[in-house]
Amino acid sequence: MTRAYIVAGGTGGHINAALSIGEALESEFKVIYITGKRPLDLRLFKNKNVIHVNAKPLRGKGKLQTLWNVCVNVALLLKFIILFISKKPNIIIGAGGYVCGPPLLASKLFKTKIYILEQNSVMGMTNKLLAAISDKIFTNFSTTKNLPEKYQQRVLRVGNPVRSNIKNTAQVLEEKVKILIFGGSLGAKQINDIIPSIINQKFSRPISIIHQTGETSDNQKVISNNENEYQALSYIDDMNEKYHWANLLITRAGASTLTELAIIQKPSVLIPYPQAVDDHQTLNARSFSKESDFYVSVIDSKLKDKELAEAVILEIEKIINKGFESKSTPTEDAVGKIKNEVLNDNRI
Repeated sequence: MTRAYIVAGGTGGHINAALSIGEALESEFKVIYITGKRPLDLRLFKNKNVIHVNAKPLRGKGKLQTLWNVCVNVALLLKFIILFISKKPNIIIGAGGYVCGPPLLASKLFKTKIYILEQNSVMGMTNKLLAAISDKIFTNFSTTKNLPEKYQQRVLRVGNPVRSNIKNTAQVLEEKVKILIFGGSLGAKQINDIIPSIINQKFSRPISIIHQTGETSDNQKVISNNENEYQALSYIDDMNEKYHWANLLITRAGASTLTELAIIQKPSVLIPYPQAVDDHQTLNARSFSKESDFYVSVIDSKLKDKELAEAVILEIEKIINKGFESKSTPTEDAVGKIKNEVLNDNRI
């Protein structure tokens, strides 16, 4: 039986890309997922054929922590070598996250076809190391910073895999302007902290907000004043339904989020995560804003709370006054491209 191991973890962006690819390959391979033990790893891979491992990041807090992390990952490398002796992978795909390191390195000993996916405009440390042993490197952006020039012949730009249920939907503008706010799959305290200022603002039209907060007690579940409405959810499972509901979106600038926004085609205000490695979310956001044919604004995420709230409020008012036109334009079939490359390479 031909086996495809798909590895990802840590964020909804990595995991949903892995699930999208796995869904496409299920007709040709026995798909086995490998992930970590963080909250989203457990939640999003629930009821899947999955192996959970306690992988550690390459960057630790201090030399002792880094040394410990290396030792844990070396032990995992040996574990996967033993596993692959009896359950050899025909292909293995790293869809993002430091959990990809040990299993992809182990698979190299078995002459497995190795693929990695880089979703961001800046290649992360794990992928930069794995690029050396990968047969193909799938990228989202036309230019990927930190991707060594010597690997360019193995690079194929495919776009970013997205969940099959994410669809472009028509605008439905009612009495209140509906705003969907989310800070990625894990929430964002920086965004949570400016919510009261937005709720208490008097706009030219009343607003209704649905806000994914992440697992936090920063916000009450439901807040309302005379005009505006607010509802907080720790996690949104039915994201496409919320996309359909919204007139405009306020969010971070992770690669998967931007791919979904490209499909949704609704006015968007981006607040890049300021602590992202190599500030890749800011680069993502700027590239996306230039390439989009619908309204996209990028806010300086290093602003203090008051200034950040004021900047977001100005953008909301600008969008309200500008209007809510949306377009339905073709998007890249990243999953289809990856599937075709894998099948052609393996002559299935």
